[in-house]
Amino acid sequence: MLAFFDAFSGISGDMTVGALLDLGVSVDEVRVALDGLGLPDLSVAAERHAVGGLAATKFVVTTRESPAERTFATIRALLDGAALAPAVRTRALAAFHVLAEAEARIHGTTIDAVHFHEVGGADAIADVVAAAVAVEALGITAIHVGPLPLGTGMVESRHGRLPIPAPATVELLRGFDVVLGDGAGEMVTPTGAAILRGFGASVSELVSVIFHSALTHP
Repeated sequence: MLAFFDAFSGISGDMTVGALLDLGVSVDEVRVALDGLGLPDLSVAAERHAVGGLAATKFVVTTRESPAERTFATIRALLDGAALAPAVRTRALAAFHVLAEAEARIHGTTIDAVHFHEVGGADAIADVVAAAVAVEALGITAIHVGPLPLGTGMVESRHGRLPIPAPATVELLRGFDVVLGDGAGEMVTPTGAAILRGFGASVSELVSVIFHSALTHP
């Protein structure tokens, strides 16, 4: 099955999971997989909301974990030791691996020396693993994505105030079609970008043709 992500309002980890749950994936299946991670005081829920008058599903992760800083090696060990289906583990590891590569390039270090800050928290780990569970549950074998809005402004991080899109997001979106500006705030988060690249998403050929034709033939 091919999945097309029409990320007109951006993409984040919880947005991705919410959309996939809305396609019929059981939150209980996600919950069982996340329980296998052994992260303390972690709970998840799928809540029904109306956004712009349209029904939608919001993926909610609750944790009492203090802001955590984990290395890529720590997260890799966590996933390797978790009770996850092999395909789920492979996808989740791929997402964190491409994120580690992006962070390593930014900071001029190696992937094993990378320290994840916000993306190393239990909620971000839950988002990535839940997305992998949902993709496998739906039988998705290919992911295509349309142009991604980058947003504008500044975002607070452990390194201080950073421009939007964040440096890691810029690295992860190399090769994707993007739209400069197109919204205030962070439209694409590092977690959302890592899911796209780590899960092997590609620019839809049809959307790419339409997008570039609009640019060259106004």
